[in-house]
Amino acid sequence: MKSIRLRARVLAALFILAGLAGCTRYAPAPDALTVPANVEIRQSGRLLLIVPRGGAARTGLVFYPGGLVDHRAYVPLAARIAGAGHPVAIVRMPLDLAVLGKRRGLAAAQALPSVGRWAIGGHSLGGAMAADLVHAEPGRFAGLVLLAASYPPDGASIAGTGLPALSIVGTRDRVVNPEKLASAPSLLPPEARFVRIEGGNHAQFGDYGPQKGDGAPGITREEQLAVAGTEIARFLDALDAP
Repeated sequence: MKSIRLRARVLAALFILAGLAGCTRYAPAPDALTVPANVEIRQSGRLLLIVPRGGAARTGLVFYPGGLVDHRAYVPLAARIAGAGHPVAIVRMPLDLAVLGKRRGLAAAQALPSVGRWAIGGHSLGGAMAADLVHAEPGRFAGLVLLAASYPPDGASIAGTGLPALSIVGTRDRVVNPEKLASAPSLLPPEARFVRIEGGNHAQFGDYGPQKGDGAPGITREEQLAVAGTEIARFLDALDAP
């Protein structure tokens, strides 16, 4: 049985590699790792930790990158959240695909043991896999953050959990499937909060340049990141409240 499972994994990996051959990969912009003085970057295994200097709030955020996007491209967003007092653990995924490393975010609690509780979230495919982990590990996370209209995969509804959830989408996002977007609220708790960023698109939640098939933004990347960072920090602040 072990040899059969091993062969199945090898075949799956080969199919994935073959599929990736013609796909666009997204690297971080040259200045993506530049952070303000009130934030520092640490490496801990597969985690890139973006932490506030001089103490942190009780709640941190585990963050899963979008499909084929280098995890370092999300440092600018994480720095805004950490600057508001909430540590962020950005997870490096196999082949930059969160579907291949769904459970990697569980290592955040060991990497930063001083953080009392963790929310989890992600961008696009990363958000879907974060939601899938929430479904698989009930009670493990204090909240869920979904960016770019990500949603729980089929069969992983968390509608009945009562878990605090935040979904943020840009109005010019052309990557997301409109039909899936319309059905997404039914997979989340009724109390979930939905935010629309006017002029925002799919790619500007990270710092990796334009994305194939995306809409042209009506605001700058810095403006979109500022709105997203503020909304996420407020969401985590509410989880911090006693």
